[in-house]
Amino acid sequence: MELKEFKTHFADGEHIFREGDNGDCAYIIETGLVEVSVQKDERKLVIATLGPGDLLGEMAIIDK
Repeated sequence: MELKEFKTHFADGEHIFREGDNGDCAYIIETGLVEVSVQKDERKLVIATLGPGDLLGEMAIIDK
């Protein structure tokens, strides 16, 4: 069986997904940082900052 490698690169400040988007994949962060935030009362509220080895998006897939 052939093993395929799938990688996606995101630019600084680029949105990976937004609140309410349908989750169709999860990401393992290899390098850099990802900020998880929500808008609350017209302010950005940072929930978490994720880094190498962290998983992102798995709950969106589970929750659908």
